[in-house]
Amino acid sequence: MHDAAANILLQQSHHTRTDPDVLREQAARLAEQFGLPGLPNGAIAELSQGDLMRAGFVRAFVGAPKLVILESPVQGLHRDLVPALLNRLSDVRDGGGAAIWLTRSRMIWDDPVFPATHRLRLDHQGLSSIKAAA
Repeated sequence: MHDAAANILLQQSHHTRTDPDVLREQAARLAEQFGLPGLPNGAIAELSQGDLMRAGFVRAFVGAPKLVILESPVQGLHRDLVPALLNRLSDVRDGGGAAIWLTRSRMIWDDPVFPATHRLRLDHQGLSSIKAAA
């Protein structure tokens, strides 16, 4: 799929009975929350790297996900996207879902107000629980 809007809506179009127009409206609202002017149209190749990241967030949150797994979603950059991302993650958690955020970013890892229920470190000794940074 090379069309950005179709790519964003692809998973939901096959795994929900929600009206496609309702999904498009939800995706457009999410796009605006992540700093896009609306649901991206046109070829994916025409989107900037930042807009591709934003479109990926829209795709992750459209519908009513019960589990969201993010791997280095802001890649140590785009700190301006973190509040919108945290708001969407809060919505998932408030709806009974869960989120897993995998990162090496000190920007996120060292933030003491980052709303993590658990902080875990994976190293050569395995997975261990750690306390949040003070």
